[in-house]
Amino acid sequence: MPAVSANGLSDEPAMDAKMSYYQRLLAMDLIEASDILRGYLAAHSREHAYDEVLFPAVSYAKADLRQNKITAPEYRSVLNASREILEALASGKIAAHACEAADDARPSRKITIVACPAHDEADTVALVMLRQLLDPWRYEVEIIPSGRLASEI
Repeated sequence: MPAVSANGLSDEPAMDAKMSYYQRLLAMDLIEASDILRGYLAAHSREHAYDEVLFPAVSYAKADLRQNKITAPEYRSVLNASREILEALASGKIAAHACEAADDARPSRKITIVACPAHDEADTVALVMLRQLLDPWRYEVEIIPSGRLASEI
C-alpha cells in the first residue's frame, strides 16, 4: 500500500508517460495527449518517444480491442489520433529533438522502401512511424494500403 503524506500526496511515482498518453487518447483529449508527448520530447529523442510512448499506445489499443476492453470506435479513435499526432510531428507543429546525422554527405540515390501493413490500420500507423524515423535524404518509404493485390502494386 503506498504511503500517503500529511498533505495527501502519495509517494508512488506518477503514471508513466505511455499510460498517461494512451489514456488521453482513449478520452479523445488530443491536446493533453500532445502535451504529454511534448513533455516527453523535452527530455528524450524522437526515437525514444516512438518506442516508449507512441508505439505502446497503438499496441495497448490493439490488445484492449482483442480483449474487449475497448470498442471498435474507441480503437479507431486511438489510431486516428495517433496519425494526427504523427502528422503534427512531421510538420513541426510538435517539436522534437533534431537527430544529428553521422554523415552530412547526401547520397547520390535514395533507397525506396515499399511497405504494406500486414493486418490493419495499427500496422499502417507503425509504418508511418518508421518512415518518419528513417533519414529522408537516404530513404523514400511508400506505404501501400492494405488489401491491395500484388499485381496492383
